[in-house]
Amino acid sequence: MSAKVDSAGLQDGYDLYHHSFFFTTAGEWCVVQQGMNDATSSARRYHWVGVSPADAQAAADDSFVVEPHNAVTDLTETSGASSSATRAPAPGEQLLLNMVAAEAGENRDASAALVRWNPDQLMHEARKLTDGPTLFAPAHHALLPEDANLNRLEKIVRGAHERHPADFAALLGTEGVGAATVRSLSLLAELIYDAPASHRDPAHEGPPGHVEVKPGGKRWADYAYAHGGKDGTPFPVDRATYDQSIAVLTDAVRRARVGDSVKTEALRRLVTHPTP
Repeated sequence: MSAKVDSAGLQDGYDLYHHSFFFTTAGEWCVVQQGMNDATSSARRYHWVGVSPADAQAAADDSFVVEPHNAVTDLTETSGASSSATRAPAPGEQLLLNMVAAEAGENRDASAALVRWNPDQLMHEARKLTDGPTLFAPAHHALLPEDANLNRLEKIVRGAHERHPADFAALLGTEGVGAATVRSLSLLAELIYDAPASHRDPAHEGPPGHVEVKPGGKRWADYAYAHGGKDGTPFPVDRATYDQSIAVLTDAVRRARVGDSVKTEALRRLVTHPTP
């Protein structure tokens, strides 16, 4: 589970390559594992300090998926280098996703709830959110990587559904559920349940109380839009999508049950500032 957490539950750009267990004769344990970030040529170490078997039985079932680390450290703490929280993602990197953050509880619960849905219903909602004209990022964008395509997601979701995971820990422990599936479910959970994900870097940022929260509960620009990314992954403007987006917005304004003056002002803004 510690390896699953640090490879799929905490997606910070560091891929695990070293994993060690240590035990005492009393049954106490710790885990030390290390990951490498190819984009920055740097390493990060994850420390887990366990408890005795007797204490473990009394611990909460979610102890492995809610702030489980004793420490997460890397050289940027002493070298003065920029952390992943303050620099733009390097080419090929994804926006950091921290599913084991304390503040990500709603997103964890919603992700597990999605897998308990009827798989046909879930995949219908997933395709509705990603197919055809949409203001959300296309499937090949960094938020929905190519290897997390809907056909692959459906196969994993159907397998996980048979196990009916009661919570996120059970979901994460399901065979076949990896980083791409967790990321896809997290995004769907935020869109469907309005359950915000966490992008807090546990190695460099303070406790949840010190994280900047913007109006509406969004911690920063969580999404990349169709006409240029706010997550450091811009892409060329697709003129057809650009025009269709304006048409969708224009039609929505015209159908809105508001006064003519409000409609006129909204349409004027679409003409002068057409990007979202």
